[in-house]
Amino acid sequence: MQEIQDPEIETEIMARLRAKYASKRRKPSVDGIHLTTLIYCITQPFWYDKMDFIPTDQEVLYWAVGLGLEEVLLQDEAASNRPAPRVIDGIVISPDYLMLLGGALAELKTSRLRMSKEGYPTYGWSETWKAQMKGYSYGYGMLDYRLAVLQVAQARIYGWRFSFESKELDEFWAQMCWRRDRLLEALGRGLPPEPFAYCAEWECKRCPALILCEATKNAGAYVPKPITTTGGQS
Repeated sequence: MQEIQDPEIETEIMARLRAKYASKRRKPSVDGIHLTTLIYCITQPFWYDKMDFIPTDQEVLYWAVGLGLEEVLLQDEAASNRPAPRVIDGIVISPDYLMLLGGALAELKTSRLRMSKEGYPTYGWSETWKAQMKGYSYGYGMLDYRLAVLQVAQARIYGWRFSFESKELDEFWAQMCWRRDRLLEALGRGLPPEPFAYCAEWECKRCPALILCEATKNAGAYVPKPITTTGGQS
């Protein structure tokens, strides 16, 4: 028996995944910007709206793992248990799952990080996961939200319940509306939101638009971030 590395099959599979990724990637519009677009860097979706980028293999594969989980659990012709998306204040929200017992909303996530035997992540919960659950809780008028995490390496699912306060959700939604306005303003003016002003540092590391942000930042060709706001941002 011989074993020979075959890049042809790698290329073909990646091409199929890239085609699916491109067809499902969300773009902002005045009709509705998805909540997950506003949770992350809002400068990146400006660039993605203006030009086509080739995503890295890692970005596509991470996306494919999450999509695979959703399709296995939710793509059921009899009952998908996925609530219909809503548009609130021009922001699209689309929870993953509606529980059969009690009608609670839930989010499905995959993780490669180590977790304790109780299912608590070693480095704490993802801030973007919590933000997503806050937004969906606000949009559906619920204070409790469920989370199911598939830990890939351990091949185990952990379930958690997050409880929020009404004031906490109101303040969070005001922030999302403020970020929505900044993105729409930039799209309308044809200039990007101020680079590096609306993101966490880690988001820039694998971003294909990084070189554009650096260039426009140096040239001053962007919409400056307001110094004061009414949306809880600074």
